[in-house]
Amino acid sequence: LHLSIRRQRQMCIRDSSTLLTELQQNSATARFKFINLLAIVVGLIFCLLVNFVPNFNELYAYPLTFVVVISLGLIHGSLDYDVEANHEPSTNRFAFSVKYILQMTIVATIWMAAPSVAFALFILFTAWHFGETDFSLFKVKFEPVIVLVYGIGITGWILGNHIPERTDFIASLPYFATNPANLGASLKMFTLLVSMVSLALILIAVIASKMYLKPTAIIALATLLIFTWYLPLLLAFTFYFGFWHSCLLYTSPSPRDRQKS
Repeated sequence: LHLSIRRQRQMCIRDSSTLLTELQQNSATARFKFINLLAIVVGLIFCLLVNFVPNFNELYAYPLTFVVVISLGLIHGSLDYDVEANHEPSTNRFAFSVKYILQMTIVATIWMAAPSVAFALFILFTAWHFGETDFSLFKVKFEPVIVLVYGIGITGWILGNHIPERTDFIASLPYFATNPANLGASLKMFTLLVSMVSLALILIAVIASKMYLKPTAIIALATLLIFTWYLPLLLAFTFYFGFWHSCLLYTSPSPRDRQKS
């Protein structure tokens, strides 16, 4: 009798744990779909504003980006631990915090000593972080190399498609400063090259991770690619970073929730 009661109790515990896990997963899926819908709506609104409000990009892009970064961007940084704990449940919060502070210290030191190297490392880390977040929420195969390839592709796609918008900066580079006649043709070729390479990297990651088996993930990815291609650079960044990347972190179950399950 005691054995029977014990077995029934264990079965009830397992069933409760399974039910709680399913509820958390369903909740995360619902939040992910909401963020996906939000991204589509915000992207469409941005496109309408750019097309129908005179000088919207020139007048309002910087204030809008500032507000989004301060509101959504800074808050989302506090959830970086949850992202790492999603694919490495054994992650220790204290160890993560120490590593986080060390990374910032190292980057700050390199930035003061060698700004160009620091900028390259910053872009690389940004690519990894973007890929890490997207893959965690897409629920696809998490392999560091694939994640980095995807992140580089997304970052390159956002920046590469808008190279002509930074003609003033590129024209100041030594080569183009002495050969201004080559600027126009070179920009078009370089923009096309970066865009095609970035898209190829994204497709490689989609195939390698079997993301193509996840319709919701493919719809989300298509949304990102279309709007970040169409919108001007600053609004494209605001759209991706503020209304996709930052909001995605709120769909992730916290370590405390996982412990409860």
